[in-house]
Amino acid sequence: MDAVRTAFVKNFDKFELYMLRNVFVAPENIDEIRTAAHTHDRGQSTDVELSNDANPDDVDAELHALRQDIYAATQKQAALLAAKSELDQQVSGIHQLAVDLRFTQDIPKIGKNDHWYFKSHYLRAAGPLGEHVKSAVALREAIGIMKESVTSRFHKQPMQVPLSDLVRVNQLLVRR
Repeated sequence: MDAVRTAFVKNFDKFELYMLRNVFVAPENIDEIRTAAHTHDRGQSTDVELSNDANPDDVDAELHALRQDIYAATQKQAALLAAKSELDQQVSGIHQLAVDLRFTQDIPKIGKNDHWYFKSHYLRAAGPLGEHVKSAVALREAIGIMKESVTSRFHKQPMQVPLSDLVRVNQLLVRR
């Protein structure tokens, strides 16, 4: 029992020293801390008073308008996502078509400025497939242009709806 008493006295002395150093001593800038706390409390109370003075009809009208804005933003986002999936399908189709037409890369291009002899010799050498080859090359070029236009249009579309309305709703809810 003596050991318990000694441990208790020792720990009580430590507790007493802690209380004297930390609890019963006020910091030197206590006035500044108290003033800041009172200012903060006054600021909180004025926010509560302002929210109580608001006209319930105005608040309901504003809330209804915000709900409509959120609904419109949700609809717009759904439309954008549908357009995105449609463009994704178009891009994948174009990629597949480009893969299918990859064999035409080995075919030399006949340009407008090429000599007439070369054109006629090339088409004669190709035989009846010459026109098909010419069409395949033109198709490859058209697909490349279409792929670029679809990809650029896809990257220009915004995919996120502005969140300013949601931020405004959160601010109104925080004030209450």
